[in-house]
Formats: sequence, structure tokens, C-alpha cells
Amino acid sequence: MIEADALETSDLTGKPLSKVDLPDGVIVAAVLRGVDDRVEIPRSDMTIEAGDRVVLFAATAAVKKVERILRVRPEFF
Repeated sequence: MIEADALETSDLTGKPLSKVDLPDGVIVAAVLRGVDDRVEIPRSDMTIEAGDRVVLFAATAAVKKVERILRVRPEFF
């Protein structure tokens, strides 16, 4: 299980989950959103927004790929 804050430069943000190229063995399990961290069940049309906390389940072999999806890109700075 991986829990991470979505950054605006992440490959996960700004597009519907159906358009996110998740590696095999990875699913988005929940999205915590808003100041009260309300739990939302992900749907294919849901868009992850910067600041959302994302809970993913990932096979061990896919963890490095998930880290790349969540990484900060230089344009963030």
C-alpha cells in the first residue's frame, strides 16, 4: 500500500483516471480530498487534483514505477 499527496506535476493529476497509464499490478484504492480528508471511491471519470491524498495498492514489482508517476518534476520548482 502506498499513500501519497498528489502534486500538480505528477503524471497522476489533471486527467481522468481512465487516461492514467498505471503499471500492471497497481490500483487506486481511495482518494482523500478536501480539508476534512473525505474519502472518495475512485471512478474512471475521476480526476486527481493537486493536494489530494491518494491511496494505491501496488505489487512489489510495480513500486518503482509508481514512485516515478508520483515524482516531482523540475518545473515544480
